[in-house]
Amino acid sequence: MCIRDSFHLTPLARPYTVEWEGWVIAPQDGLYAFGTENISASWLEVDGELLLANEEQNVYKEAEIYLTRGYHRLRLRFLDKAGYSHIYLYWKPPGATAREILGGPYLMPGKAR
Repeated sequence: MCIRDSFHLTPLARPYTVEWEGWVIAPQDGLYAFGTENISASWLEVDGELLLANEEQNVYKEAEIYLTRGYHRLRLRFLDKAGYSHIYLYWKPPGATAREILGGPYLMPGKAR
């Protein structure tokens, strides 16, 4: 699973919001960076705490958090109120030199664990 989506026909009349809940799996203890780039706005929570609010159009914003190895709850909210919708969720695990789209084996949907 990858939090990256693009579409040309919106599912709802603007403005609307979308919320995704699931888990990120931290492969090791350390400092992780999470970031979003979006049109119009997004809010990212990790383990129930607001980590990042990005309310700028087409601007990448990033925040860091120390995570222990294992599962951590994610909640990503997206607001679409503009004409060209998109949302990208990135991460940079400890030791990584560049950010990458968060997905693959490190992201799981679901509310309970």
